[in-house]
Amino acid sequence: MHRKFLLSVILMLLMSASYAFGQCTNEPGKTLVFVPIGDIAVNTNWTSNNVYVLQGPTYVISGVTLTIQPGTIIKGITGLAPGAVASLIVERGATIIANGTAQDPIIWTACTDDVSDPNDLGRSDRGLWGSLIVLGKAPINGTVTAPEICPTNFIEGLPPSAKTTYGGCDPTDNSGIIRYNQFKHGGSIIGAANEINGLTLGGVGSGTTVEYVEVFANLDDGFEFFGGNVNAKYLISAFNDDDDFDWDQGYHGKLQFLFAIKDSTNGDRLFESDGDDANADTDPTARPVVYNVTSIGRGQLPTAPSNANAAFHFKENSGGHIRNSIIIDWPRNGAFMEDQSSPSFSLNYPDCSILTQKDCEYRSRCFTGSYNTNFTPAAPAYANPTYAGSAGTGSDLTIYGTIWWNIGRNAKTLPNELSSNQSFTEKRLFTDYPTLAATLTGQSWNNIIDNPLFFGMDLSRARFAGQNALDPRPALNSPAFTEPRTDAPAEDAFFSPAPYAGAFDATTNWACEWTALWEANYFNCAPRTTTCFDETGKTIVNVAIGNITANTNWTNDNVYILQGPTFVTDSARLTIEQGTIVKGVTGLPPGSVSSLVITRNAQIFALGDSCCPIIFTAQTDDVNDPNDLGRSDRGLWGSLIVLGNAPINGTVTAPEICATNFIEGLTASPLTQYGGCNAFDNSGVIQWVQLKHGGSVIGAANEINGLTMGGVGNGTAIDHIEVFANLDDGFEWFGGTVNCRYLVSAFNDDDAFDWDQGYTGNLQFLFAIYDSTNGDRAFEIDGDDANADTQPYARPTVYNVTAFGRGEVLAAAPSNQNAAIHAKENTGGHIRNSIFYEWPRNGVFIEDQSGPSFSLAPLPDCTILGGQIDAEYHSRCLTGAFTNPNWVGGYSNVNPAYAVADFDIFGTIWCAVNSAAITPALVASAQTWTEQRLFTDYPLAGGAIASVPGGRWDNVIDEPLFTGNDRARSRFAGQNALDPRPSAASPAFSIGLKDAPAENSWFASAPYAGAFNSNDNWLLCWTALWQANYLNTAPPAGSCLCGDANNSGGYSISDAVYIIAHIFGGGPAPALPCLGDANGSGGISISDAVYLIAHIFGGGPAPFCPPASCS
Repeated sequence: MHRKFLLSVILMLLMSASYAFGQCTNEPGKTLVFVPIGDIAVNTNWTSNNVYVLQGPTYVISGVTLTIQPGTIIKGITGLAPGAVASLIVERGATIIANGTAQDPIIWTACTDDVSDPNDLGRSDRGLWGSLIVLGKAPINGTVTAPEICPTNFIEGLPPSAKTTYGGCDPTDNSGIIRYNQFKHGGSIIGAANEINGLTLGGVGSGTTVEYVEVFANLDDGFEFFGGNVNAKYLISAFNDDDDFDWDQGYHGKLQFLFAIKDSTNGDRLFESDGDDANADTDPTARPVVYNVTSIGRGQLPTAPSNANAAFHFKENSGGHIRNSIIIDWPRNGAFMEDQSSPSFSLNYPDCSILTQKDCEYRSRCFTGSYNTNFTPAAPAYANPTYAGSAGTGSDLTIYGTIWWNIGRNAKTLPNELSSNQSFTEKRLFTDYPTLAATLTGQSWNNIIDNPLFFGMDLSRARFAGQNALDPRPALNSPAFTEPRTDAPAEDAFFSPAPYAGAFDATTNWACEWTALWEANYFNCAPRTTTCFDETGKTIVNVAIGNITANTNWTNDNVYILQGPTFVTDSARLTIEQGTIVKGVTGLPPGSVSSLVITRNAQIFALGDSCCPIIFTAQTDDVNDPNDLGRSDRGLWGSLIVLGNAPINGTVTAPEICATNFIEGLTASPLTQYGGCNAFDNSGVIQWVQLKHGGSVIGAANEINGLTMGGVGNGTAIDHIEVFANLDDGFEWFGGTVNCRYLVSAFNDDDAFDWDQGYTGNLQFLFAIYDSTNGDRAFEIDGDDANADTQPYARPTVYNVTAFGRGEVLAAAPSNQNAAIHAKENTGGHIRNSIFYEWPRNGVFIEDQSGPSFSLAPLPDCTILGGQIDAEYHSRCLTGAFTNPNWVGGYSNVNPAYAVADFDIFGTIWCAVNSAAITPALVASAQTWTEQRLFTDYPLAGGAIASVPGGRWDNVIDEPLFTGNDRARSRFAGQNALDPRPSAASPAFSIGLKDAPAENSWFASAPYAGAFNSNDNWLLCWTALWQANYLNTAPPAGSCLCGDANNSGGYSISDAVYIIAHIFGGGPAPALPCLGDANGSGGISISDAVYLIAHIFGGGPAPFCPPASCS
């Protein structure tokens, strides 16, 4: 009897296995492994040589880790009953490590899917199995049920039990890693109108890693977040039948780089966001922060769409902050707002800070923030003010910096609008009143209605024909790069820098090589190649003297020759592609110097790249040869001048209502006027640009600066700009409010950085270097040359400067022009966390225009440092008597985070200052020598700056211990000797630093003095300093150069051979994975060798990336 029973059990198991085997497609060279229904109760590894078949609900129980090897395939049996759907559930307290790679993603799919054939199942094959459900212990909203002490719930569609419970008290709960995973053809029905999401995350905490995950052809949502605060990046929702992303029950994590696409026959919303279905007033309320979404909706439908076809559907007590995104081709409104407690929708509410259809009560509460107890005390205050508000109101729902296009294409009440896409979109995006359009697209929201100009996009939906027609990367002239954006707060390390709207930049489609979209040929993944640092074979285009009056593109297959002053006027936009070369004719008379002038109301979008900059130089410069012109070749042409409408100080001249002026050196006319009333003025974007050998003489003792900014507003983006060998200043700000980062002034003949006429912007990461024969100051700073008492006064805030002076080799005693900082009448400023090195005169020289005689008599201790001090200016600067009301008070300001005085220098290292000391006896002691000359002739002042009561100044006199520097100036011999990164032992990391105020989100976190940390030399790959071999390019320990497969310190054809030998010939692997990753995909494959060869022989993009940690 016992034997018969065993035989019957074995027969049943064999029949079950035979049934499962019969309907489950195996993959070549792999073994089918059937996973029993029930629990995985011990730590388990799933390996890539098997295909694992889920036969029903399988639970990874608490305390157990399931590890899945890259390249593993998991399949679910189809056709099971709702209560027995094939799924994997990771319980609270369990861990899943599904850590795939770009070359070997982990694939979850249906048993009927032949993974080796990407076209056997398509985008309409949905609901064939369940999917993955991960449950955690992070907070959710809802009811507390004993013995729990925080709210919990049971995941929908599964029987309520301890195994299906999620939620808890631990926001940092760690459920494991889900990276490079595909989830295909899932979403089986588990109840009436209830299907499984592609990836369900219930109460998952921020200790969990979720990135590079695709959900393809799911019958329900792509991703759903039931509370919790897990953060996620690089998510794809493709052709799913319900919503792309759904959050509720108090989800408040962070999301970045999301791509979603619908076909025309199925699918609801991009975001369905809810507070809590059961009780909309429970806490925490859902407030995620989302950056960089690209969403392509269902397009134009044959019938009027429902509210389910809006891009955003906000339900009761949900909000969120959505930034820098692209939303196109949605048949209904851009956003639809619903209040569960009041289902009738009023369309007669006044203008508000939330867009589109809205219920009066929900609108009111969302606007005021009065129902969100997590962000109290009183609305509109937030716990994190960097995410708060719109125009100061503090609403719980904001959408900033987003491009909308083809919204409401089936507007049932507006057929007459079809002829005008802009008007049509505007009507349906912002409900039926155009006043809302002005609200959302105003200066505080920065949303626009414009074509995003994808590289590949066909609104006839041919992109779904497997023709490689879909390329969601924005073209270089796309508004994704040119329109104002809202940067993520610098102190939030989760968000990656992304100076564009949408999920993709112009060069890299991160969804290629590992997704089902890529396998099925939906994507065009061809690299966007550009010839960089090379003018061979390019067409010469002579730019006529005069005006550019219409939108114009300059492309990188041409070399543009400026033959005289060229003005961009009449609100025109000049867009310049990465790798483009612009040259100026040399030898022209002062009034006709070749220059490019961006006038007020016009814009420039000079969009270089980190290894493919735009180069402005002289006509005589052979760009292919980085050494034909050197650091002494200055003044050969003019340069770039940008004029804006931001405030300056000076005189108001009718019909203007704010002060204006005419830029120096050019004929006074409306074309050369700058200044105005708009601090937020936007003159465009200038990024990754070289400006070389400029500064032509335009008058007696008057030359053009490398980059001149006259009244430029802070709506303008300026970063990664190098001025090399200019005859005048590197950079000069004539008033304005523009903020700038990553500026390089190299071997210029006057000052590195010069501000005046009331400049009040922010600056960070500045590098300046001089040779021994030319150059004046690091900073020349002035209030106003003409009238030193006009307002606004110049009060910029500057962080992280590294400035190398002319050294100690001057033949004669230096003039005051060789001080590191020369402060003139009625200027101030705040200079923090910097390094000043080898300056032959004082550290700081202070001049009062109204009192040219300088007192060296001892003055009382003061909050202004060093140098020669004029008594009157010193007194006024100390007391703050002449300050702008925005900076009132001697020791207190409107913004106390910047307070102390109108001029202060904190957390800065000084070394070898006044190294051409008039008193040679001091040479024997570098410290004494520096101290004497840095802080004037009285030690009293030295003590003041180095140790103010309370330690507020924290300046030190010490050797900064750069990684590479030679006092003998051989760093200028092209010997790769210059490396301004501080070594690990440098005081740059140990002195007292002054943090940027937390409420000023513009400043990036930089816990060190100077412009560089110890690992990242941001000068590499794009500057003339790098091209001409001034810089040490060797990566630091623990870092690598992408593409340097053989770890030689550079890249060449031998690196491609090394990769091929490793892949096909059993050769050694690169010492670190990133060394072989030429295309930046995250792994090593034959495509990396192809990428290298294309660069070396075909002019493809350089496979160089800035050194970064390879750990």
